[in-house]
Amino acid sequence: GQSALIPTLLRASAVNNLGNAYYYAKKYGFALEAWKQANSPSLGRTNLSSWSNIIAAPVLLDRPQDAIAEGERAKEWAAKTGKALVEPYQYAGLVGNLAFAKWEVGDFSNALADFAAAHAFQEDDLTRQNLALALILEKRSDDAQRLLRQIAPPAGLTNIGSRCKLFGIPR
Repeated sequence: GQSALIPTLLRASAVNNLGNAYYYAKKYGFALEAWKQANSPSLGRTNLSSWSNIIAAPVLLDRPQDAIAEGERAKEWAAKTGKALVEPYQYAGLVGNLAFAKWEVGDFSNALADFAAAHAFQEDDLTRQNLALALILEKRSDDAQRLLRQIAPPAGLTNIGSRCKLFGIPR
């Protein structure tokens, strides 16, 4: 049985972590079931991070259509409840995983739209790279290049003066 002393949120987190452990052990079916349980109403909350995993797992199980259906439900729920706006990082991951599922079935134009949405919610190097890949598949390499030029190299490589000083190299 369940202990009344363990809060529901802690149980949900533990079950989600169990899903992560199954994922790293390459037991994707078990991971999917754990993530579904962690994201269920019985544990008291819907979590976009878990839901993002629920979208990714069917792709790994060679069921991309299931991932797309789940992703569209998640996207609609997040928009309707406002979670997309208050949890933009998690929402971007969810939409990005949906885009990869669409990519898997060859639906590149809708994948591009989802990668663009993910980037709009969370502008970072990962969403830029994903969007650039989708642009390339849509034969828009100029747009992809412009986007990739926005990615900054690591700070240590751009600050040549400090690196020279650090290694005793004269400028």
